[in-house]
Amino acid sequence: MGATGDAAVFSLRKTLPVPHGGALVFNGRRGYQLPALARPALGPTLRGLWARLLLRGEFRLPNQGRLLRGLGEWFSRHFRTGRRPEWARQFAREQLELGASPLVQRIARAHELARVVERRRRNFFHLLGALRGVTPPLVSELPSGVCPLHYPLWVPDQDEALACLRAENVEAKEGWRSFHPRCDGAEFPDAARLRQHVLELPCHQDLGPAHVAHVARAALRALSRDRTRRSRAAEG
Repeated sequence: MGATGDAAVFSLRKTLPVPHGGALVFNGRRGYQLPALARPALGPTLRGLWARLLLRGEFRLPNQGRLLRGLGEWFSRHFRTGRRPEWARQFAREQLELGASPLVQRIARAHELARVVERRRRNFFHLLGALRGVTPPLVSELPSGVCPLHYPLWVPDQDEALACLRAENVEAKEGWRSFHPRCDGAEFPDAARLRQHVLELPCHQDLGPAHVAHVARAALRALSRDRTRRSRAAEG
C-alpha cells in the first residue's frame, strides 16, 4: 500500500465536501475485477452532508457564522455525524460491503480535482508566508502535487488559541489530542508534544484570498494574546 506500492487508499471526505467515501487507486494495470459494493442508506448520507454544509457555511455567511457552526455541531452530535477519535469508532463488519453513495459519487466527480489541489496549496502557502515569522513552521515546503489537509500551527497553549480562533469565526481544529488506549503515550514524547501544541488551520478550496487573510490575522492575534498573557504572568 502507498505511493510506491500496488495500491493506495484515499479518504474523500478529508478533501471534498462529502460525508463519506474512499478511493482505491491502483498503480499500473490490474488483472482482476473488484466486487460490486452495496449502496449505503440515503438518510445517514443526507444527514452527514447537511452537517458538513452547516459547518462550512460560517465563512460564506460571516454574520451568521457562529449560529451556523453551533447548529452544525449540534446536528453532528445529535445524529452522530461528527468527528470522533479513531479508536472510539466501532468497526462494523456489515459495512465492509458498502461503497460510496451515488450522491457522493456525483459530488466528487463534479469537482475539478486539479483546481482543488491548486487552491489548497495556494492557501497553505499564504498561511505559511503570514505566520512563519511568528512561529516556526512545522512544514516549510510541499512536494509537487501534494494536496494539504490543513496548515499545522504550533501554539504554546492549545485551548486558549483554539478559543481565540473560534471566537473570530475560524474553523480551527485540535486534531487527535489523546492516544489510543492501548498505546502508551509516554513512549512517544515527540508525538505527545505535537498532540498538545498543534492546531489545524483551514486551507481548503472553499476559502478565497480574503478568507485566508482573515484566518492568518486571527492566528496572529491569538499568538499575540498568548505572548502578552505569558509576559504579564512572568512580571508577577
